[in-house]
Formats: sequence, structure tokens, C-alpha cells
Amino acid sequence: MYFRPAQWAKCFGLAWAMLVAASAGRRAPWGGGGLHADWPTVRGGPERTGYSPESLPPPFRVDWIVHAGGQRMSSALEPVVSDGRVFVATHRGNILALDAASGRGLWRARLEGAILHSPAVARGIVVAASTAGVLAGVDAAAGTVRWSTSTGRGGCSSSPLILGGTVCIGTRAGELLGVHLEDGGILWRRALGAPVRQTAAGSGRRVFVTAEDLRVWCVDAATGDVAWTSEQLEGQSARDYFPVLARAGDRTIVVVRTSPSSPMSERIARDRRALARSAGLDDGDWKTLDAWTKRDGARGGPELWAREEEAIGRLFDEEPGAQTFFLLDAATGRPAGRAPVLWCGGCQGVGSPPVVLPNGALQVLYRSAYGNWNHGIAPLVALGALDLATLHITPFAHTRGRQPPWNTFWGTADESQSFVVAGRTLLIVH
Repeated sequence: MYFRPAQWAKCFGLAWAMLVAASAGRRAPWGGGGLHADWPTVRGGPERTGYSPESLPPPFRVDWIVHAGGQRMSSALEPVVSDGRVFVATHRGNILALDAASGRGLWRARLEGAILHSPAVARGIVVAASTAGVLAGVDAAAGTVRWSTSTGRGGCSSSPLILGGTVCIGTRAGELLGVHLEDGGILWRRALGAPVRQTAAGSGRRVFVTAEDLRVWCVDAATGDVAWTSEQLEGQSARDYFPVLARAGDRTIVVVRTSPSSPMSERIARDRRALARSAGLDDGDWKTLDAWTKRDGARGGPELWAREEEAIGRLFDEEPGAQTFFLLDAATGRPAGRAPVLWCGGCQGVGSPPVVLPNGALQVLYRSAYGNWNHGIAPLVALGALDLATLHITPFAHTRGRQPPWNTFWGTADESQSFVVAGRTLLIVH
């Protein structure tokens, strides 16, 4: 079974400009192009699923481009959208509001320190946090600061999570805070014992976040009480991204990705060697592997995919540090299985979290000797759907031939990436 999207989009983020690509199809209610749905927080919602049911069919066009002169935006930041307004933040501490239809600037609010991640919007309030320890709530319509709260030493480098009337955010000093959305009053502080650089995810009253000692915490959003703390995960960091919450039968699964503790080049080579050995390939030279990816047999089949997954399991047994993709039971924090997903990321970074598809499967970027996404000097990358019930991956294949129309060096080398699914269209942003 192969996934055949109508068109794949690859978008490059620029530090000095923001680009909005819109569909030529249905129009948003405020008169511009693009989706009807708001996108008020990172990954669209507190569960960080990355999925919108709204259709985004091609052809695509650029509606507008805004150059934010003298500003710089973090590579972790994604624009958020609410009620016809686009909100972004900059290293100069500016929160910028733009008209979604035209890109026209509406207002600018300034915080002390740099803002390293996306704002979040709820109940007409834009919330953002800075490295100077400022957490602020700004009126989404007028741009006036409604409240400002000190998060303490070290400030924040993540995006706020808003659950009901509570804002939850971790600090670089190692605390998780619960703050009242309406007035900024601190409801509780919870010491986690290690810096928190990851954006939290949440559902109901439960907040999930990974501290930099790579223990995942589940905390009550209303009280700050700790429900559980996981065992320490393998890896180096969980920074910039977020847990993803998905359903598997009657269970909620917390998906966490980390960056490898070993050097990137070493991890890529060791993982490639295990994949090549399973497929009977010579991985001594990238040109030899590149030639393999052009052959008919390079797509593999169910038997070969299963054999490769078994080989990855053996690699995890032999080298626990090879595992950087983790599934935890949301009720207990205990492991909920081991997915055959090897590290893919940019410059020692955390691998892009999966998207939760409508059928409950996880769309993942992973390493494989099979498929038709391989091209370039760091090959053996693939896209597919991970079934949380069986922990098997069904590969996706594009319809553009034996190799993709662009170089997939991004899969295992120097660039981070993120994924969003709108209807049946998967957007790869890197």
C-alpha cells in the first residue's frame, strides 16, 4: 500500500522574512487564502498532533511575504493563527501581529529578552515567554500588555501550553509553572530538577513535558501535583520540540523524541550499517548505496520491511543509545512498546515528532534501506505510517519515480524539519 499525495510541498524558513503559502481553493472566512481552521498554538493544539482536517489542495501560490527588517526568528518558531491574525515572535523580544489576509502589520508588543519559540493564543490573549524571565499576556486585538509575570532565573526557551484557564511552561532553571491565563497570577511552581527546554503537551488536566535529564513528567495543570515521572530516556536533549499525544485503543500514548548522545556522524553510520546489513548491501561508499536506491528492488516488500524492523530491534538491544523515539503510557509513564524508528534530524538535533493521522497511526520520518525517498550523500531515509497497535511501519511512496524531486540530505544531516498534515496533504517544512 503506497501513499500517493497529489503534490508535496517543501518550504524553506527564512530568518529575515515570513512566507505564507496558500491554496487556490477554498477561502478563509476573513477573506484570505489558506485554511479555515485556526492554528492557535504549536502543532495546532495542546496534544501537538500536527493534523488539521481542512483540505489544502494544490495548486499553491504565495499570498504575501513580509520582511521583518532587523529581526531574527528562531528556527523552532512556527507562526500561530487566531481569528484572522498571524502571530510570530523575534529574538529582539517583539511579538508581531499581522493580518492573515494581507500580511499588513497590526501591532507590535515588546518584551524584555529574546523570544525563542512561538506564542500561543486563547480567549483573545496572546501568551509568550522570553529568556529574560518574562511571561506576558497580550490583548490579541489591540496589542496591549494585559499582564506580565516573572518566571525567574534563566527565563524560558519553549512555547506556552494553554489548558483551559491555565498557562503551563517550563523554565531553563528547571521549574514547571502554572499561571492564570486571565491575570498572570502564578498558581503553582513545580521543581523538576533539570532545565526544561521542551514545549509541553496536554490533554484535559494532564500536562506532559520532558526535562533535560530526559525524564518525562505528568503534572496536574490545576494543582501542579505530579502524577508520575518516567525512567530516564536515552539521548542528549529533548529541546525545541514537544511530546505528541496519540490514542492506541483505550490508551493514550505519549510520544517523545530525543537527540542522540553519540556524535551525529557516528550515529548515522552505525544505523546505516545495521540497515545495509539487513538488506545485504555494501554501505562502504555512498555512491554504491545511491546506485542501489535507483533499482526496482529498492522499494522492498512486507517480508523485507519486517526483517529490517527485527534488525532495528536487535540494534536497540545491542546499543540502547540508538533509540531516540519513545512511546510511554500516559496513565503510568511506563514504556508502551518500542517502535522501529531510528534517529533522523539535523545537526545533532531532536528528530521531528510524528503527526497523528485520522486513523490513529503516526506519520514518521525514519531510516530504511527501502523506499523511493533516497537521494544524496546521506541516504536511507523514508516516510511511513507507524501503527501503534502492531508497532509496524507501512512505507509511503511518492509517484515521481525512483527518487524524489529534491535532495533528501535534510533527512539525516544538517537541517531540522517539521511536518504538518492538512486533509490528505503532508507538508514538509525544513
